[in-house]
Amino acid sequence: MISSQFMSTYVKDNNISDVKTKPNQQYIKELQTIISQIRSAPLNMAQLQLELSALYNLCFIRIHTENVGCLYDHQFLQIIKETLIRVIGQQDWRHCGLHQDTTELLFLALQQVHDAHCKGSSRPKCENGGFVDHNCECFCPPSLKGDLCQTVETSSACGGIVYVSESEVTEIKTPNWPSPYPAGTKCTWLIKAPADMLVKLTADDLDLPYNSLNRCYHWMEVRYNLIGQLGVKICGEIKGKTWTTTPYGESNLMMVRLDAKFAEDKDAGKGFSISATAAPKPVVEDKSKICTFEPPSDGCFFEGDGNWFVGEDKSPSDYGPSSAYRGQFYAYVDGNNGQEAAKMTYKVPSTMEYCLSFAYYLSGGDLKIHSEDANYFYELWTAQGDQGDGWQKAKVDINAKKDDLVLIIAETGSDYTNDIAVDDIILKEGVC
Repeated sequence: MISSQFMSTYVKDNNISDVKTKPNQQYIKELQTIISQIRSAPLNMAQLQLELSALYNLCFIRIHTENVGCLYDHQFLQIIKETLIRVIGQQDWRHCGLHQDTTELLFLALQQVHDAHCKGSSRPKCENGGFVDHNCECFCPPSLKGDLCQTVETSSACGGIVYVSESEVTEIKTPNWPSPYPAGTKCTWLIKAPADMLVKLTADDLDLPYNSLNRCYHWMEVRYNLIGQLGVKICGEIKGKTWTTTPYGESNLMMVRLDAKFAEDKDAGKGFSISATAAPKPVVEDKSKICTFEPPSDGCFFEGDGNWFVGEDKSPSDYGPSSAYRGQFYAYVDGNNGQEAAKMTYKVPSTMEYCLSFAYYLSGGDLKIHSEDANYFYELWTAQGDQGDGWQKAKVDINAKKDDLVLIIAETGSDYTNDIAVDDIILKEGVC
């Protein structure tokens, strides 16, 4: 089993810059090892606790060094779901002694396992991202409580439910702002927009302490799209950074948490002053023909081969994009992938002409669009070499027959600086 010894060794031997330039290889190797052990061994509750803790430790490193949420890894989600199903009949999983952070990491998987267990008129209507467990009771996201998850659990000095609208900006400030907040302060704000709108949050001014390794002593955590999962944790000095929910998931909810309890012996910063407002949802075309890579449901009609990864905001590599082309997420292939080509595949449902449009980022290597029938493949479009530090747009006409394959192929070659990313993939009927 991968124990906490791996975590401490990894952090000791790999500083933050090392992790960012070599982002996925060690993570994937360790994740695959844990998955193999969980799938092959009979589990009791003690073993489950150890294995899930190892998974949490591994994801903790990713979240804090790369700003990548592990729950967006479909393989990760599936193994968690399988593991819980294997042990759920033995006893109530809520009494397994799981560490609170581990439970937060598993929130979506727990929801998937329990969702179908309660039926009929006794099923409550849980609010604010809560779900119905196997006892027909609402299981609430962290920091929410009440029979229907309708109440925020927070300090009396700060936090609560904040209702926002498109017509005005609502300010949220830490206690004593702009003077330092009290030691040990923990606050939670649940920001709610109207059901048909998004939440937009702006960090107008943020000052939270961190150490020489860029690890946070105190932090602001932003949870959105799925507020039951671990969010992005921010510290340091920041102005003007924004976060916006997407049309997918809990689009009108966002949770903001201040944690100055974790290292309450450290000197407090000023805290933060942030502003929140509601924003209209964008007009989205047929979801089945769009890849935006925005979680929790990416709505992507292409299927990856395991060599593509979902990135958020700045690439974990120094050679990838600094942000998504649209939204906050995109698919990428790291230059460390080596000689193996990474492929996304889509089977065409009917014979006709199509227009494939997409955004791409290329710091090196080759990006290709192919079509393939039972006998031949056809190279329809190619971009080669460094295309500059920014996203490019492309459109490709595809004349396809039913069940032909359309492929997006990324070849990084042997140069580890050759990062390739795609975003905002749209397939329309008709010519471009």
